[in-house]
Amino acid sequence: MGRPTGFAFVWWRSGRIRINPYIDPRLPKSIFINALETVLSWTRLKGLENDSYVVQVFAGPEYGYLHCVVQEVLRVGRSIHSTYIMLALRRIRISGEFVVEIIEYRPGLEEAVAGIYNDAFSQYPWFIPISPADVASMYRSGRVKALIAIMGGKPVGYVDFMTRGIGVKAGYIYTLAVKKEYRGMRIGRKLLAEALRKLRETGLEIVYLDAYPEVVDYYMRCGFKILRRYINIEYSIEQLPKTLNYMVVSGGGN
Repeated sequence: MGRPTGFAFVWWRSGRIRINPYIDPRLPKSIFINALETVLSWTRLKGLENDSYVVQVFAGPEYGYLHCVVQEVLRVGRSIHSTYIMLALRRIRISGEFVVEIIEYRPGLEEAVAGIYNDAFSQYPWFIPISPADVASMYRSGRVKALIAIMGGKPVGYVDFMTRGIGVKAGYIYTLAVKKEYRGMRIGRKLLAEALRKLRETGLEIVYLDAYPEVVDYYMRCGFKILRRYINIEYSIEQLPKTLNYMVVSGGGN
């Protein structure tokens, strides 16, 4: 056809892959499917030989056709989740006394962070445990910052965050986790407020996060508002196309 027909952003870490595909909806359906299969099979062939990987394909409401075709290409029912992108207001209001101390992450706290994450999220169907080595890898470059809540001398929660964007920079809250037995004590709210303050201090005007439906109300009570909603189709990497039958044109060249 002489022009690009699709592309994808792909991330993978700790047994999980995220694919954001974009295919030109004006294409005839047969070519649309070919382009989508090319994107999916490319991901399959990029040296990811471990079939235990969980794959998430994200398609927003504006890509409803893409969402339907993904299901048709894979030909099996999948777990489907709504995912919300939420925007923070200027600051999070905190009232009353707190007996929690907030400290910055430092090397040596990897086991504590992994323990908080695994305790906080083990109840969800998408949960995959992380290890101290995963935490060390995440924070090694210094791009992702983290704050840890200490109560009674014990790490009980954490939040991590980073800067995203080219041109217009925005703060991104990556993870907020509080151990189950410490919920209801406003620890998460305190962590969010501190993360927001640190991001604002760097001159960032926009701060956002991703949220599953189960926690949307919580973030709204903390002062976030819904910016966008996505549909998340989840399945195993072994169900991606395994052969690449179509031409892939990459950037670069003479």
